[in-house]
Amino acid sequence: MMVYALWYAFVNFSWHPRAILQAFKDFDPQHIPSFWSALGGAFHPGFSIKAWMWFFVLHTLRQVGISLGYHRLLTHLAFKCHFGTKLVLSFLAGLAVQGTILAWILDHMQHHWDTEGPLDPHSPYRYPGWRGFLWAHIAWMCFDVKRPNENFGMIFKENNVRLLKWNRWIYPVAALSGFILPFYFAGMDGLLLGGFLGVLLHLHLTWSVNSICHLYGSIDKRFKAPGNARNNPVVCAAPSVIGEGYHFYHHAKADSAFLGWKWYHLDLGKWILCAGEPLGIFWDIKRPRAGA
Repeated sequence: MMVYALWYAFVNFSWHPRAILQAFKDFDPQHIPSFWSALGGAFHPGFSIKAWMWFFVLHTLRQVGISLGYHRLLTHLAFKCHFGTKLVLSFLAGLAVQGTILAWILDHMQHHWDTEGPLDPHSPYRYPGWRGFLWAHIAWMCFDVKRPNENFGMIFKENNVRLLKWNRWIYPVAALSGFILPFYFAGMDGLLLGGFLGVLLHLHLTWSVNSICHLYGSIDKRFKAPGNARNNPVVCAAPSVIGEGYHFYHHAKADSAFLGWKWYHLDLGKWILCAGEPLGIFWDIKRPRAGA
């Protein structure tokens, strides 16, 4: 049933939860045989080596695009790069199918603008117990986000007119590429593992930062951070080494390009920035607080 809903979302080119909910409403058991035929028998105990390769490659690229591109660069201005690099990172973020640049960044800007407050789009403290967790993890996306005012995010729009124009075609091309490429090179195994399941995994990793990392984990008492963000070791280690699980550090200094502040913290984004800085790919990289 869930796989059918995801297939519906792919065919209709919309991963918004409302589209998936519509799939459940429109579900007809008579569609099941043709649906399985369409998948070409892709469901079996094991996947091909090519499919696994595409899964890991796309999973890494999606992490880099969202974390380095949408998050650290465009939302928090944590470093600078050439316009061409921005386009590459925007394309990689599009592979994750998490929405256009403007929608993603405005939601995240608002999260920092009113962390755990009434205008925080996905605070787990809006509702008690498991309802708050569910709200922060996914349910908030089923509703329109109320902006603080009509001019919210206007500075970002004015400073990124060119990028937003490019993103009108970069995003759909990237989103489709995340399914077409693994299908072309690895068949139905690639489409299912590198495409559908890969996107689903990355979505849950992103949502876990909103839910788990605001409820469970540790803080560094040397620093203060707004809200209830936590460093969660599970989110840091589970299949993601991009550094987003160090969420307390992120809220303690949101414009830091390094999410893992210590040298041994798993933060692929930090390592990419450090490798690219001497080559002139990145510059003006903002570091963590002194004493970290």
